[in-house]
Amino acid sequence: MRFARKLILIFLCLALLCVPVSALSGAQSARTDAVVSSDGSCRITMRFQLHLEQEGRLEIPLPAGAQDVRLDGKYKTPTQQEQQLALILPKMAAGIHTVEISYTLPNAVQQQNSALVLQVPLLTGFAYPVEQFEFSIVLPMEPNAQPSFSSGYYGEGILSSLNIQQQGSAIHGSCHSTLKDHETLTMTLRADEQMFPDYSPQQPLLGIWELIMVILAGAAMVYYLVALLPIIPRKIRSFSPPEGLAAGDLGTCLTGCGMDLTMMVFSWAQMGYLSIETDRQGNVTLQKRMEMGSERPALEIRCFEVLFGQSRSVDGLGLHYARLCRKMTTKSHLLRQIYRSRSGNPRIVRLLAVAVGGCSGVLLSRGVYSAGAGTVLLAIAMSLVCMLLSWGIHSGSKCLPLGNKLPIWLGMGCSAVWIGLGFVMNNLMLAALMVAYENLTGIAAALGGRRSEQGQQYVAQIRGLRSHLTRASVFDMQQCLERNPAYFFELMPYALALGVERPFARRFGKVTVAECSYLNAPVRGELTPAQWASLLRQVADRLNRRQRKLRFEQFFQQTENTVKTK
Repeated sequence: MRFARKLILIFLCLALLCVPVSALSGAQSARTDAVVSSDGSCRITMRFQLHLEQEGRLEIPLPAGAQDVRLDGKYKTPTQQEQQLALILPKMAAGIHTVEISYTLPNAVQQQNSALVLQVPLLTGFAYPVEQFEFSIVLPMEPNAQPSFSSGYYGEGILSSLNIQQQGSAIHGSCHSTLKDHETLTMTLRADEQMFPDYSPQQPLLGIWELIMVILAGAAMVYYLVALLPIIPRKIRSFSPPEGLAAGDLGTCLTGCGMDLTMMVFSWAQMGYLSIETDRQGNVTLQKRMEMGSERPALEIRCFEVLFGQSRSVDGLGLHYARLCRKMTTKSHLLRQIYRSRSGNPRIVRLLAVAVGGCSGVLLSRGVYSAGAGTVLLAIAMSLVCMLLSWGIHSGSKCLPLGNKLPIWLGMGCSAVWIGLGFVMNNLMLAALMVAYENLTGIAAALGGRRSEQGQQYVAQIRGLRSHLTRASVFDMQQCLERNPAYFFELMPYALALGVERPFARRFGKVTVAECSYLNAPVRGELTPAQWASLLRQVADRLNRRQRKLRFEQFFQQTENTVKTK
């Protein structure tokens, strides 16, 4: 009996020892081959020979950012787990399996403290032990520095377990000890820019300057929609100017600017308050005919009194007239009447758009520098240049409703210069987008703010008057001229203010017109409407010439005073 019991006990022990264990014994061998490109990307191929004792599932961790993942040559989509990207293999039968996984790391090279650092993950936390491990790394060129290796368990001490050989641009290695489960192994190499000539640092979708641009542009759009967005009324057919509006008031109604003194002078001349005299040398003199009474607005009366003072004549090309022109550009008696009390200020949109242009200058400067002592100065200079170009574009867009050609051409020139800068700075797309943005915001701001019912009525009548001045038939204009011989000269100040004096004159054909009652010029005989329009435009440009020069004179005078003070 005792002998039989011993035999049974021995049989049971042998039977228990032969029960299979449901586990993956590990990788008998593993190999990683990495090929690093000149643009800083790395293609990694891993081959495992697995010993599987029982059917099970296998998870192979992958580094963050792995792309173009393939399993045995077939595309696979990795799974994002809690903190690890992994490729999950389906259930595998017991036995020995050979698995090959390949993927691309697009950003194996990173810029750290003005140096390029290459990191190649050779093992990424394989869940089971690896008995034999080999690797090879092929670089774009032979490195100048020695690579370093670190593991998850031993840190840089893993180097004592590695056999490494370097042959030119290739690095080969193997591990003469078994690697533990969940082990990681990474090679790090500090390289110079010559090894990676095609490398370009990956920029975030929105950097700090791009973010500032988006915020400023968004603020301008929101402010415009909330406080400025006007309703453009339909034009009302009109054969005469709106009642109560002088030619110098049209800009206020259309764009919200102040009084145009030169156009107001033409209106005053047409009304008989003064006359305009010009000679062959191009001098322009304003002669007062009579005092202005209470029939005109109080602001016009004060302006008229300041213009002449105690004198009966004023030099239209003098400093006094230019200063008064500059002063009146910010004043108008119609602003409170034609705009709602809660209407916003178009200047805010213009200033925000100019700030956006300044930010774009910093971004444009990045196209020609990488690092250096002059980068900050270049960025500041480009920012200032783009701000000036932006202001020029907005100045031209502001004059579109009035047809003032010089600022419009200036704005077009600023747009062309901006496009040229984008080409030189290797960022033509950004320059084109900024030119489009600045022109759109300039046109939007030129429409003024939200108008009252009276303002809407004025705009509708002015649009109808402009249509009549430019599109009326020759027959209709000649009929008006027959009924009122002064009709051409009565409407000419408004045609000058709207910038349509040439098409307006063409509406009369080739008939001759009598002398202008408010312009004394050295001309002989009767002139055609086109000739009178050209002459009146020349006089208006001469009156505005000193005003434009005054801006530069004041700037240089302030600069000179500042230098003398220092």
